[in-house]
Amino acid sequence: MSDSSISRRESSRKRKAAQCSLGSGVDKPIPAASAANKQTMTAVFIERAGGPNALVPQEVACPEPKLNAYEVLIRVAYIGVNRLDLEQRLEGLKGTDGKRFCPGLECSGVIEAVGEKVRHKVGDSVCAFLDSGGYTEKIVLPSWRVLCTPPDMDLRNAACLPEAAYTGWSALSRANLGQGKTILIHESCGDVAVFAIQMAKYLRAKVFAAADSLKKQEFYKTLGADKCFNYRNADFVSLVQRQARETGGIDVVLDSWAINLRKNLKILCNGGLLLYVDVHGFSLEVLQIDSLMSKNANIQGRITLGRL
Repeated sequence: MSDSSISRRESSRKRKAAQCSLGSGVDKPIPAASAANKQTMTAVFIERAGGPNALVPQEVACPEPKLNAYEVLIRVAYIGVNRLDLEQRLEGLKGTDGKRFCPGLECSGVIEAVGEKVRHKVGDSVCAFLDSGGYTEKIVLPSWRVLCTPPDMDLRNAACLPEAAYTGWSALSRANLGQGKTILIHESCGDVAVFAIQMAKYLRAKVFAAADSLKKQEFYKTLGADKCFNYRNADFVSLVQRQARETGGIDVVLDSWAINLRKNLKILCNGGLLLYVDVHGFSLEVLQIDSLMSKNANIQGRITLGRL
């Protein structure tokens, strides 16, 4: 992914690390180990601002945590690498207490322990959303952040699901897509776009994709895109509008690049929906409300669940 494509390529990397009381910024820090009950794990922290060599593994002592009724303990097998992980490393992000930060927004693994009111079972293969702390051997999470993996998917691929697949599906679930509807999906959505194209086709919608190279456009066609456009072309808006006339116009636009706002509103048909999944680049442009009202259109936003 650009940065997003990095997420696809690197999501299979196994990162052993421990969740502990070292300012890792994880969902539930495990308290410092006592001499009578400790377990050595390896944690990966951001040591300083920089490239991959800024990630430093460290052995730490952590006990088995005590779970509340709604928590699970996961032994991490794989983690996904996302744009935010890269940004945090490049800026040398620190934990809230000023200590080193343990990144990681999504992971997959196997459940080792569950609270008494959790529907998951010990031994379940799962993937999960995190606020941070995924570069860890074990992690404690509220069960609502945990998803069972599809039965025919291994843990390596499942680590890619939480951020991109769930975000895409939760966004499209608002769009009322189906046969006779057309959606334009921008490449700026990164891996969300990869999943959204396939999901929109599954819902039998007509799918247009916007990408700035023939290579990317051909890739999107393999995922199911019916037509692709180069959004850098000066006549991008008119080209999309012309191609969409036969289907009644563009019903939904999925984007995350703020500077496209005005173009997207021009492209939308009457009563259309503009969906933003995160916002990259400049701040969202000033919106002339009459341009929205003239098309009886709607704008909605969806932030990745792991960042709530």
